[in-house]
Amino acid sequence: WPTLFASSLKGEAALDNGDEAKDPLAIVLAEEGISERGEQLQNATTDTFSIIEQVDHDASSFTQGLSYGHDNDGKLCIYETTGLWGQSKVRRIDPDTFAVVASVDIDSAHFGEGSTFYTDTDGKRRLIEITWKKQTGFIYDVDTLEQLREFSYTTTAPGHEGWGITYDASAQEFIVSDGSANLYFWDRDTLAEKRSVRVTRLDGMEQDQLNELEYMDGLVCCNIWYSDDIICVDPESGNSVREYDMSSLWPTDQRSAGADVLNGIALGTDHVLITGKLWDRMYKVDFPNWPTLFASSLKGEAALDNGDEAKDPLAIVLAEEGISERGEQLQNATTDTFSIIEQVDHDASSFTQGLSYGHDNDGKLCIYETTGLWGQSKVRRIDPDTFAVVASVDIDSAHFGEGSTFYTDTDGKRRLIEITWKKQTGFIYDVDTLEQLREFSYTTTAPGHEGWGITYDASAQEFIVSDGSANLYFWDRDTLAEKRSVRVTRLDGMEQDQLNELEYMDGLVCCNIWYSDDIICVDPESGNSVREYDMSSLWPTDQRSAGADVLNGIALGTDHVLITGKLWDRMYKVDFPNWPTLFAS
Repeated sequence: WPTLFASSLKGEAALDNGDEAKDPLAIVLAEEGISERGEQLQNATTDTFSIIEQVDHDASSFTQGLSYGHDNDGKLCIYETTGLWGQSKVRRIDPDTFAVVASVDIDSAHFGEGSTFYTDTDGKRRLIEITWKKQTGFIYDVDTLEQLREFSYTTTAPGHEGWGITYDASAQEFIVSDGSANLYFWDRDTLAEKRSVRVTRLDGMEQDQLNELEYMDGLVCCNIWYSDDIICVDPESGNSVREYDMSSLWPTDQRSAGADVLNGIALGTDHVLITGKLWDRMYKVDFPNWPTLFASSLKGEAALDNGDEAKDPLAIVLAEEGISERGEQLQNATTDTFSIIEQVDHDASSFTQGLSYGHDNDGKLCIYETTGLWGQSKVRRIDPDTFAVVASVDIDSAHFGEGSTFYTDTDGKRRLIEITWKKQTGFIYDVDTLEQLREFSYTTTAPGHEGWGITYDASAQEFIVSDGSANLYFWDRDTLAEKRSVRVTRLDGMEQDQLNELEYMDGLVCCNIWYSDDIICVDPESGNSVREYDMSSLWPTDQRSAGADVLNGIALGTDHVLITGKLWDRMYKVDFPNWPTLFAS
């Protein structure tokens, strides 16, 4: 009965705001930094953090859930749920002043627990909360905090408790903790359990006491109850891959009277907000050894349905402000112009990830497109005269489709190659039937080893691959082995990550920048950008139809470059007047 002494203490550890009200055994655990498994865990931690800023927090909040999200007017908010019998609340906090701007008590029969912001299947912004002992959860309106729905659930028998919950928008699923070593994965729409994993630390031991959760950059980051550790877990294997000893954030011996355990993690655009139960402060922190933290965690959440309302709110901020992860507007660095030749049709349901021209086996020119989203990813062939989809094949729902490119293999056979986002898996297709001929594995930048974009340099017989970092990888055409990599630098001298869909044009690797309207064209030898284009006037954001997402998709034609975006109802044939050799070489 491994949780016997753990969960019985959870609600008794802080019945009032004073230290005297805590259960004495819980105080021992807190003071000694000891987990239920009876050993100090901080020695297993591997990574560091830096404090950006300390901000205010209501010291009466027994924090159980913390997340960023937008209200229905698009204003960024912090949502917090608090616990204790008869004192549990749902709150909305101003992210500029950190004042509580709305607070609603929950029924005194319930001890509030974790919560998370999400967007439902209809594109409506919601807050979901679970409770400790009653196997009951609630869904709230993000503006009024009105309770819209009540639901029941089960977790680990016999208690079936609820502790923490977070949301993976890319998989459209909630991830739930209950104080055991289990993480449960629930379908967003049905709230049915899909699967579970047991969590193992870097030291090889199972970790229970998983408390408040936050999904960050493909990992489930967990507060450990009565520990100052945060561990970040691979949701597929349950293995911890990043561990942080946060004890120096606000050392126990310096905490104010009544301040309880570290609990509360919320991912922002350029910081992680961390607090604790009954703390009078929150901290904006950064994790310097986690370069993709603020980039790829937003990628799959940016447009999960066809409506603008379904986008992750933080991604919307980036899109509206034209800001990259490095936190500045990049369009000032662009140097060249373009002209529109023609606007043509595009299937608005296509979450475009890869776009290239190529010939089928009869020599007919075609456009090949791969699309993304979990359960909706496709490989398509498009008629270049009518722009109608003439063939479409679904890829396995276990994969989120990413970039692709047409090429000719060593035997002279025309092929299409595609990579996927999270599974380090790629596919090679027949250009006529779109039949999958081969599956392969690859690695890119650790720890995620994601796939974003791919293009082909026929002269060097190599693929060029992006993964959302500042790296471009060069793979041998025949073996798919990595030959080398370069890091990309902008004209302004700064490194550029978020490299997305790619197209090899006139000796340069032209890159969409995720959540930017820039296209940069990079020397493959040095990694230096030598041509940069601000495409924001191609289809201005304020004129785009509802649901249209970011610019993504470049295909080199014989007399034009075809450009589109995710969920766009149109493509544009464009020319770059200051690039005279573009279509020649």
